Amino acid sequence: MFKFLIFGIVFFVVGCDSELASQAKTLKSVEKTSQMAINFNQGDMSSLIDAEDYFSPDGWNKFIDSLTGYLDENGSPNFSQSFNKSGKSLDVRRESGVLYFIMPGILEHVSENKYGGISKSTYLIEIEVRYNENSSKIVYVKNRTCGSPKNKKSCR
Repeated sequence: MFKFLIFGIVFFVVGCDSELASQAKTLKSVEKTSQMAINFNQGDMSSLIDAEDYFSPDGWNKFIDSLTGYLDENGSPNFSQSFNKSGKSLDVRRESGVLYFIMPGILEHVSENKYGGISKSTYLIEIEVRYNENSSKIVYVKNRTCGSPKNKKSCR
């Protein structure tokens, strides 16, 4: 009986470690893909759509809809942006096959007008991501800016 109990405990602990390792690997992969979606270059449609295959159709449509007014007549972004993650993902959880998390970081936004003038802004940002593990697709990405990195270190 005692040997069986020890074996059961060891099996449970190893199983939990394996599940945590799997979740960490999935999280890291989805973080990279989410960053690919929000990093793009002004006038370069391919830099915007390079992450489309990683989204569900509805998730991609919602992401593109969030850029309404910021795309030119050809569908290319009319600004560039670059996201740099500033720490571990927050509020990581799984519910009904969906992995939820928030990535904190700094977003640099650059826009060049037709005369060569450049406008540059830097924001603290949190990116909320939802990933459907059954379909292996991102179903939701939303940015939330929260001020200048000069004033505070995070949105929290």
